[in-house]
Amino acid sequence: VDFAEAGQDNYGPNRCKPGFVWRDIDEYDYVCVTGSTREQAADDNAAHASRVDPACAPPASCPYGVNQCRPGFVWRDAFPGDQVC
Repeated sequence: VDFAEAGQDNYGPNRCKPGFVWRDIDEYDYVCVTGSTREQAADDNAAHASRVDPACAPPASCPYGVNQCRPGFVWRDAFPGDQVC
């Protein structure tokens, strides 16, 4: 929920300090980061498909599975199962 867009403040234990926003890599991500870090996370989400190694698509087999990243990229690993490259 973007409380600022809704015209509300986000109070409580998940409230970010002034100058910080939620990272929002998924609907349960309440990590407070700078605006530029949030934008980078959104860009990473949008670019994920282009960063997966196409040589690992089935029926091929790669050491890290079908979501293996192209050379030069690694999984973000922000939470268990986060395989965004």
